[in-house]
Amino acid sequence: DILNQMTVLLGYIELSESVCTNEDQKKFLEKQKKAADTIHHQILFTRDYQEIGISAPSWQSISDLVNKVSGFINPGRIIIENRCGNLKIFADPLLEKVFYNLIENSLRHGGHVSGISFYYEKVPHGIKLICEDNGTGISNEDKKMIFKQGYGKNTGLEIYETGTFGKGARFEIIIPDMMYSE
Repeated sequence: DILNQMTVLLGYIELSESVCTNEDQKKFLEKQKKAADTIHHQILFTRDYQEIGISAPSWQSISDLVNKVSGFINPGRIIIENRCGNLKIFADPLLEKVFYNLIENSLRHGGHVSGISFYYEKVPHGIKLICEDNGTGISNEDKKMIFKQGYGKNTGLEIYETGTFGKGARFEIIIPDMMYSE
């Protein structure tokens, strides 16, 4: 019910922005929209976070997850490259949500993104699962904040953003040995 009301509120804010001609009022509407978006995302995060640990971890095909999530999201002309082959990861079923968020955030915030790639590299004691795009990237200031809420709580996985601002975002998920198979 709260999410439905937030959707209504965001809709009215967008309508107000489209007819507003006063620059000062536009700035206030922009701030209202940002606050409403933040509340909306916090509600979604809380809903998803409460489900962590409810279902047992299982072996999940990364290629299947990338393809499934790509099917949910209409990427338009953006090419989603999946080079994960037969890689499987032992993880919570909410891993699908992680992939969804990575793609959706590239589409929403990446600016001129034309491609998103998923692949992995071997590192000492595991692998690095990588999702990168060729969009605008994430500023150093924003990098400090993106993992602040709920980061690293009993997941067994580590995630970092290592892209270059102006060249694209790059997320690396470290998967320890025994938690993946090729």
